[in-house]
Amino acid sequence: VRSTIEPLTDGTQMGYALLMNKKKPLKARVMVSHAWDEPICDFVEAIERSEEKGPFWICALSIYQNNESSKGVTIAEQLGPDPKFGPFATVLRCAQLMLAVLTHECDIYTRLWCVYELFFAGE
Repeated sequence: VRSTIEPLTDGTQMGYALLMNKKKPLKARVMVSHAWDEPICDFVEAIERSEEKGPFWICALSIYQNNESSKGVTIAEQLGPDPKFGPFATVLRCAQLMLAVLTHECDIYTRLWCVYELFFAGE
């Protein structure tokens, strides 16, 4: 994310997915939850093994990856003060399903944010 997504979206005030599809934005069909610690190849392989069809909402590609207020809205501002109304909950309300990426590198059930996403998806 730091070496690829951040430089590509720097100053655009939009996530990579929207930047690539700004003429015809896509509505997410699948929200992907993962722990961030898995190698990218394991992450992609897990999504491929699911045999689900996108469009996929992946936070690192969908949220503008910015932590400097001088460059626009920050990640914290995008998330907002209440997760019930933030981008993750919004996507979970609209997506047809949620895909939890499980790998041998990290147990997503030890990640509070992942557990919250699973909880919210089950409501």
